[in-house]
Amino acid sequence: MKWFSLLINLLIDMDETNESSKQDWILKVKKLYKNDEKRLRQIAEIENNYNSLQAVTLYTRDMFVYDLLNTMCRQRNIEWIVSFRFLIVDLYRQLRYEQQQQQESSTTIFYRGQLMSHDEVDFLQKETAFNHCNAIHY
Repeated sequence: MKWFSLLINLLIDMDETNESSKQDWILKVKKLYKNDEKRLRQIAEIENNYNSLQAVTLYTRDMFVYDLLNTMCRQRNIEWIVSFRFLIVDLYRQLRYEQQQQQESSTTIFYRGQLMSHDEVDFLQKETAFNHCNAIHY
């Protein structure tokens, strides 16, 4: 995965506007989905309404963007990954901002999933203000 980190850093450092990058991507996905009306409507929505503060929302929406980007990353398709640069850079910046806000606002402790005895769970809940657990399996 080191190659991917290097590529992300390169994309972030590229001297290009996001709008130009987005337009390149729009042309590419329109060509890919030229016979799919549903996808073409989604592409038009992105083309007309997207802004950089919506990167996480776009990526996590129930549409083709998530699947296409992840497929291209798994295939190591550099051409397509570079075409996604506007979104990748916006995702990076938005997530970095959210991380900084989280670090400034509070401390959160995450526990890795592992087997615990009843006594250990009771201790965590009583003594450490442990207030959330996805699942406790005894």
